[in-house]
Amino acid sequence: MEKLTRLNVQCGKGFFSYGSREDLLENVKGIDTDPMINFAYTDYGGDVFEITCINFFSEKYPDNIMVEDTSYYGKNAMVYNTPNNPTLVQDFLEATDNYLLGFENIEETFQDVEDKFFDEFVNYVLTDSLRGYAFDKEKVSNWLYEEKSGYYNTTTQGIDFNESELIKELRSAGLINDIILT
Repeated sequence: MEKLTRLNVQCGKGFFSYGSREDLLENVKGIDTDPMINFAYTDYGGDVFEITCINFFSEKYPDNIMVEDTSYYGKNAMVYNTPNNPTLVQDFLEATDNYLLGFENIEETFQDVEDKFFDEFVNYVLTDSLRGYAFDKEKVSNWLYEEKSGYYNTTTQGIDFNESELIKELRSAGLINDIILT
């Protein structure tokens, strides 16, 4: 997250392509000191907070954000004020000054991002037919949400965890069993 002004964006600061930058400055009128916030992530940089903010503003304030896809499975975004939300940027910056997830209900969006990564673990790792696990998808998912939420480091690529250790914990909790192939 980078706080910018309209003038900063005009001068090339922030992560945003030349074409998107031109569209933004053409469509979002204002003065040089108008604040903007730049969010950016890829598989190689940024963090889950960036993903969370882009998802949150895209859903809750679609008229206040411009988003572009980037290479390496990323996105760049600019959030700005509009006549309908003239203090959105300032409100966000104040609310997140002491706690990054302090703005409105953005914490729910963060949780949704983490849950998506847990769902990918359940849907792709545990259901892999070569591994052979028997489990109740809903019970495993609920256990992950309740027991492991906030436990692991979440990156732009997913949750950073030791797969074999997590599978061992799921076995110990009686949530997955190996299927014996004959």
